[in-house]
Amino acid sequence: MKLQHQFKQLVTVFCLGILLVFSHSGLAVSCTGFFIRTNTDQVYVNSVEGWVSTGMVLVNKRGTIKTAFIGQMGHKPLVWTAKYGSVTFNNVCQDSPNGGMNEVGLTVSGLLMADTRYPDPDDRPVISLGQWKQYVLDMFETVDQVIAADRGLRIVSPTGKYHVHYFLTDRTGKSAVIEYINGIQTVYSDETLPVGVIVNRAYADSLKAYKNGEDSRFARVARQIERFQPASNAHAITFAFDQLAELPYVWGIAYDTRNLKIHYRTDKNRGIKSIDLSGFDFSCRTPARVMDVNIAGTGDITDRFEPFTPQRNRDHVNQVESFYRFSRYGMKEILGNYSTTVQCQEK
Repeated sequence: MKLQHQFKQLVTVFCLGILLVFSHSGLAVSCTGFFIRTNTDQVYVNSVEGWVSTGMVLVNKRGTIKTAFIGQMGHKPLVWTAKYGSVTFNNVCQDSPNGGMNEVGLTVSGLLMADTRYPDPDDRPVISLGQWKQYVLDMFETVDQVIAADRGLRIVSPTGKYHVHYFLTDRTGKSAVIEYINGIQTVYSDETLPVGVIVNRAYADSLKAYKNGEDSRFARVARQIERFQPASNAHAITFAFDQLAELPYVWGIAYDTRNLKIHYRTDKNRGIKSIDLSGFDFSCRTPARVMDVNIAGTGDITDRFEPFTPQRNRDHVNQVESFYRFSRYGMKEILGNYSTTVQCQEK
């Protein structure tokens, strides 16, 4: 089948990852994204639209023990020790990223999806829909491992108003859409993911409409990807930012999952910057590191990160409070002080 052949040549994921903890009242957001696979390289593109552009780029350390902050709202929290370091883009607080990539090439992001219904309460420990992304980056190397982990935890929405589905890819090129439909994990991958486009609509509905000829955002993105002729990694990165130029966004991010590099730009600084994950010491014996997402400049900025402190997290939460209104949900102090609960277990 031609469509499946195209997908083998170019795995597409269109994921404008707005996986925060809360939605902003009255704010409508459209999301899209794509994952480009060539013979030698693969690039996951993530465009963050419609949110405040203030944010932190964080270097998260392996060997840290963490407790899901949802536990402070009366739930039995998930507790884990990070196996992998990662780089994430955070506009809420530490460990609640929009998305990111870990040191072994696993990438996660996601989109708003109104049809989501998370599992009913049971005996499993819980984690919020936003912090789940950090848990995935902390703990897993492959998409299959992430899918299997659902048996040991339960995702919840702190407010009950914010719902998402997720897109993941790993260094082997494996990709998946994970949704929660009627409280059950639903996974699309391999043969059940014939078109690698994801928008703010249940994947099965988007695919059906596309096959029926609907002129939707899903369909337009799929056709654009089909026209791409992969030649080199440089070409893939150029194509990624050419497509981002056609979209409204506050952050445009391209994760080179095979070479473990991140390229991005923001609406406040259009210069393309690069981060090389091989340039970091991910051991928690050294401090986590942070950088303002809107830092000036272009090119490699790997060496421009500064030591991260709990006060930096509090300052950021205070800075974006007027937009996200954490206090309305009794979460401002919980999120602001979260960094003090993250402890290094390495000797």
